Amino acid sequence: MHHLTRHPASHPAGHLRPTAHRRTTCAAAAAGLLAAPVVTTATAGRAEARRRRRSPFRWVDVQGQEQGTVYLVSDRRVRGRRPVVLYHHGFGATADTVRRRTHTPAERRLVERLAAAGYLVVVSDFGGDLWGNDLDHAYLDQAVEIARTRGGLGGPVALVGSSMGGAAVLSYAALHRERAAAVVALMPALDLDAMRWLGDGSLDRAFDGSYDDRVDGPRHSPLVIAERPVASGIRLPWTSGYTDLPVQLWFGTEDRIVTPDSVAAFTSAVRTRVGDRLETVALPGGHQRRTYDAIRPRRVVRFVQRHLPTPGTA
Repeated sequence: MHHLTRHPASHPAGHLRPTAHRRTTCAAAAAGLLAAPVVTTATAGRAEARRRRRSPFRWVDVQGQEQGTVYLVSDRRVRGRRPVVLYHHGFGATADTVRRRTHTPAERRLVERLAAAGYLVVVSDFGGDLWGNDLDHAYLDQAVEIARTRGGLGGPVALVGSSMGGAAVLSYAALHRERAAAVVALMPALDLDAMRWLGDGSLDRAFDGSYDDRVDGPRHSPLVIAERPVASGIRLPWTSGYTDLPVQLWFGTEDRIVTPDSVAAFTSAVRTRVGDRLETVALPGGHQRRTYDAIRPRRVVRFVQRHLPTPGTA
């Protein structure tokens, strides 16, 4: 079994890279945070103020939310109510690390590219590192309602998630089909049981102290949902848990966290059953920053637009 250490120039938000270092490094490294240059508060504040003056994008902080910081991201040049997209961060990340480009500028660039396409994008803490548990799903519901009261359209939403957040949006969409137009999963944690060693017990804490694939998997682990779908308590062997759900899955060919084997198992479970709408995109690299940086925002936006058109493009 491989363990973790921190690689300052490698990781995107919440993305972890295993090494053979001793277990004692795991807790500190599992947060997956990039080391950043030391910047004074005053300098950072001035830089942010300059960006705001130049940028057409608004990041509105919705105060007083139980799930933590919630930003509504929109483009000032777009008028009227907009379809809603939720962006779920990865392990060890927050809404502020996305906004401040702490781990990689590519995260914020993707969010703002979606806003420029005419969407109202919700970027939230979603309660922290909850791994798509029931509370995480409840916060996703709350985020949709927050958006709808502040300029978002009703109806299904698109969900985008990175790593841990990819697992969260995949499980949420499978359980709430009527609410999900499409899912974009960026190097998602597909097999939750294989994630138990990460983050000094973070996964177990999210599931009442001990994650159990037999009990928790059918509602929360994308691989289990794909392989053993349950609808209204009845197993339907000819379907996948993602039958008829548009999913775009980005993965690294050298990823040792979200391994190629787990991607192959998930892909096989979806594509060998009826209603396959899965699109996969392979990227060279592991579970790290440069792989996330290779994700092409334009391709993500086009996928979302196909399944959740903005007004005037339907």
